[in-house]
Amino acid sequence: MTRRPVNGADKRCRRTRAALEDALYNFYGGHSHFERLPVVRLCKAARVSTPTFYRHYRGVHSVALGKDYKINLRLRRRVGEDVRLMVGLIRAFCFVGENNRYYTINLLRCYERPFLSFTTVMEPKILDFVKIERGSRRARKVDQRICAEIKTYLIFELKLWIKNDDCDSEKIDSHVQEVLFYSRCRIQEMEKKLSREAIL
Repeated sequence: MTRRPVNGADKRCRRTRAALEDALYNFYGGHSHFERLPVVRLCKAARVSTPTFYRHYRGVHSVALGKDYKINLRLRRRVGEDVRLMVGLIRAFCFVGENNRYYTINLLRCYERPFLSFTTVMEPKILDFVKIERGSRRARKVDQRICAEIKTYLIFELKLWIKNDDCDSEKIDSHVQEVLFYSRCRIQEMEKKLSREAIL
């Protein structure tokens, strides 16, 4: 994990960490596993001394985790507290478009953490959407099951968007509409199933 700033030198610490993160993600361009990158090589690319590196991080993997944490925090701030799913999806997809390189690299690495973080941020909005759409028939387990299916679909849609390099603002609306359409279809299917079970 990331270590605390030394002697309260916050600006210098932020600059050092940013340089190491940038160097790590720049290195990825021609290599498939940057966790195997020697610390000395990373430090040389970032123009940071090895002792300074170890003041901030325990290893190369910690640099990637630090970047994950920052991205997740910024995503949470961007999406905000607004409970409407459509607004949250638009803001989240815009954020992914702006940080396309980071998500592309993690997709190529088959590293799931950023995508799971994405759906964790969206989960309260999805759950509220499901509750509103289902109306009077409330069943917590059913709501959570539908929410889990929508989250899985959202990861699929997000990965497809990144893989096809469609991360422009014109395509956001169509992806948001697809997620909403899928969500409503799953809710309707579940309602029909529940109605049949109630009759039996």
